[in-house]
Amino acid sequence: MRPEPFSAEVELPKLCDECAVAVYDCLRSFLELFECHYHHCIERWVEDHSQHNIISVQPNLTGLDIDEDDVPF
Repeated sequence: MRPEPFSAEVELPKLCDECAVAVYDCLRSFLELFECHYHHCIERWVEDHSQHNIISVQPNLTGLDIDEDDVPF
């Protein structure tokens, strides 16, 4: 089950150019470290949730009173 999308407003402080670049570099470095440490977990999750691994379940219509001539599609 996928959670409902939401938006959150975050008010960021004004930064000088040098500070903005320093924070950006820090976040990028952290993300690279995170990815290096957890890349197996991330790859496994992506593989498990890739389109070719999703099972398509057809509804069981046996026993239902359905007029096959009245199919909408």
